[in-house]
Amino acid sequence: MLWEHSYEVWVDSKKEHHRRDGYWKKVTSTVAKSDCDDRRVREARAEYYELTGKGGGATLAGSEVGFDQSNTRYKRGYHSFECWPDTVDPAG
Repeated sequence: MLWEHSYEVWVDSKKEHHRRDGYWKKVTSTVAKSDCDDRRVREARAEYYELTGKGGGATLAGSEVGFDQSNTRYKRGYHSFECWPDTVDPAG
């Protein structure tokens, strides 16, 4: 099962990182783990190209997209695409 995981990060004045989890969302089910691995990279690239096409500051590292945010102290947001067995709910 391919999941999208959203979270935010901010760095305080002491350079300590603080993370706030957002959501876990099912993207699609796949037959094999190799299919899921391929799909997670494609999903991340698609999101990255969409964000940069709109002029947003974004980074791509494997299957994780980082992007700039405004109007919140969490200045950096992330969407990570992850493969999990269909019997596992990574959201808890």
